[in-house]
Parts: sequence; C-alpha cells; structure tokens
Amino acid sequence: MSNLAADMYDMLLGHSYDNQFAVWDVMTAAIIVHLMLRPTTPLDLEVVTETGDFFGETKVIEGGEPNVQVCLKPDVTGIRSTLDEVFASGK
Repeated sequence: MSNLAADMYDMLLGHSYDNQFAVWDVMTAAIIVHLMLRPTTPLDLEVVTETGDFFGETKVIEGGEPNVQVCLKPDVTGIRSTLDEVFASGK
C-alpha cells in the first residue's frame, strides 16, 4: 500500500496537476483497502436535472428505495493512523 500511496504522491505532485495536491486521492486509496474505515448508510439519492436554482444538487429521497451506499461518518482517526503507518513503514 505504501508503494501505491507513494505513486499517487508522485503523480499529484508532478506536472500533471500543476503541483497541486489532492489529499482525498490518498485517503481514498486507504479506505478502499481498509473497508472498516468507511461504514456506509444506504440512501436513495437523486440529482436535480431540471433548470433552476437547484440544478445539479444531490438530494435524499425520503422513504425511497436505496440506490447508493454513502459514507457519512468515516473513521477519521483510523484513516490518519493508517496513512501514518503506511508512510512510516517505507514498504
């Protein structure tokens, strides 16, 4: 996993992103490998596609049939600990 994270850092800090860093990509790699860091909640979500003030907004449809699993409460401490471990290991 540390090699994956290092590769992502290389990519993000390289020329392809004008030296801007997006930490969520590295965090995403950690939670893909360690599913327990991102418990999910089933929700019915819909994107507003009608022109107007709410165009593009994602909204929850109450009482609808869930169509997506959403992580509302990530294990922030666990994610930080995992990333610290990965970068400290050098493996």
